[in-house]
Amino acid sequence: MADDALVCCRNTGVNPFTREGKKTCAYEIAEAMAWHVPDWVVVPTGDGNILSGIAAGFLDLFALGITSAIPRLMAAQAKSADSIARDWTTHDETVALPVSPTAVTPNTVADSLSVSRPRDHFAALHALRATRGTCVVVSDERIAAASRTLARRFGLWYEPSTAAGYAALQAALASGRIQMGADVVLLGTGSGLKSPQCFDSVTQPSVCVLAGLPEGHGPGERGPLHRGACS
Repeated sequence: MADDALVCCRNTGVNPFTREGKKTCAYEIAEAMAWHVPDWVVVPTGDGNILSGIAAGFLDLFALGITSAIPRLMAAQAKSADSIARDWTTHDETVALPVSPTAVTPNTVADSLSVSRPRDHFAALHALRATRGTCVVVSDERIAAASRTLARRFGLWYEPSTAAGYAALQAALASGRIQMGADVVLLGTGSGLKSPQCFDSVTQPSVCVLAGLPEGHGPGERGPLHRGACS
């Protein structure tokens, strides 16, 4: 099938046009910031194609003189689907990047990041080198907590894979890897509608316990206000 001229392979590690499309996200970020760039861009990472695309976009803008800097990229990976992070930590700038990815056995609520062998791993690792980036690996527990925070504090319903990026940002701030006050863009890579079953599994529904009506009062009748509690 791959040899059929009428068939287009959309595999993110094979088809270069996927990267060409995704790099436009970098253009939109720069345009929204009046052609300045943030200090960091946090990218939830599975196959690595969004990561390599974002890097390509910012490198284009810098090469053309449209922007004066290149943001650092942070790849956020789930703990059991951390192939890119493993290769990143074992291959510093003194050695060549690995041609093949380290195989892992993913088991994570972050469905979009659940990848055993990232298809675009080499370009993703190159993107991290080119932008002086880094990787942060987060557990499902951290992802679940981030999902709840995004929903309760910001009113954002994202899939757990996006929450992995927020969890990584929190970890980077706590460790000092990202300094307080830095300009950071966190990519919202997927709505909660993309995998609502995964979102439901990491968020606890609110339970309201309402006090009973005072004795002698039925529904609709006036009486003292009895407060309930929601958790």
